Amino acid sequence: MDKKRKVVVKRSFRDNLKRIFEFIRGQSVSNAEKFKDGIKPKLEEIEKHPEAHPKIQGLENKDGEYRSAKYMKSFKIIYYLEETLLSFLGIIHQKQDTQATKDLVEKNEDDKK
Repeated sequence: MDKKRKVVVKRSFRDNLKRIFEFIRGQSVSNAEKFKDGIKPKLEEIEKHPEAHPKIQGLENKDGEYRSAKYMKSFKIIYYLEETLLSFLGIIHQKQDTQATKDLVEKNEDDKK
């Protein structure tokens, strides 16, 4: 990445992360720890190479791009990429994909107004 982008972790991302962690912890403490321990390195990888992950089809935007990165086996990190900004919007289970992604995008668009 040649350009230095400001990185923002939205409240929706933190809320999603906490909810998922608590759910996993209810089933397996060790899996919850793996989930938590892997997040920071994954976010750093996205920060270094944000264009490496696919654009989310149908969510074009004139100012930036909505993208998703697979995390572990079942989750997607949803983020918004502009020339000078990288916003982590949320993390969702792949089964939630369509509506949950649209909800995160809508919230991000409202926040930009």
